[in-house]
Amino acid sequence: MSEKKLYIFDLDNTLVEKWGVTPLPGVLMHLTTLEQNGCAIAIATNQAGIAWGALTKREQFPTPASLGARCIEIAQLLPPLQHAHWFIAIHDARVRLSARRYTTLVAATEQTGEPLTLHVAAVPDWRKPQPGMLITACERYNVTEDEAIFIGDMDADAEAAQTAGMDFVSAEEFFKTGESS
Repeated sequence: MSEKKLYIFDLDNTLVEKWGVTPLPGVLMHLTTLEQNGCAIAIATNQAGIAWGALTKREQFPTPASLGARCIEIAQLLPPLQHAHWFIAIHDARVRLSARRYTTLVAATEQTGEPLTLHVAAVPDWRKPQPGMLITACERYNVTEDEAIFIGDMDADAEAAQTAGMDFVSAEEFFKTGESS
């Protein structure tokens, strides 16, 4: 695989346990190696639970404050993520919220994630398998899709990468083979 300038990672079941903060085996070592090699790192994650919580008012769903706190805690456990851009899609077509409500959720989530750089959007083309987050990440880092790779654990991740025109590797394969440059 050719050397990439930007490594974009899914979050749940790729870097950390699903809905948790505990890093998966080998993740810290690989992220540190990427950072030492001068590679940029970004996160692209679907987090529609915020919208579901706003709709249902059920406590099992994250709030903007709890998602921001979770991102901060993950970045403390995985220091290379402290300087990464986090792209977070909170839209879900099954959730009927007003544009104004989504705007409020986006702003609150970005604010609660400080000092991290969170880019939160509630637009359909950001939710994987759509490629919006990946394309935006490339634009933010000023790289082409050929210079980026997406690492994830789901078919939706692979589809988003393919649609964006970038390489994809499963998290299992990436962390198993030691591929990091």
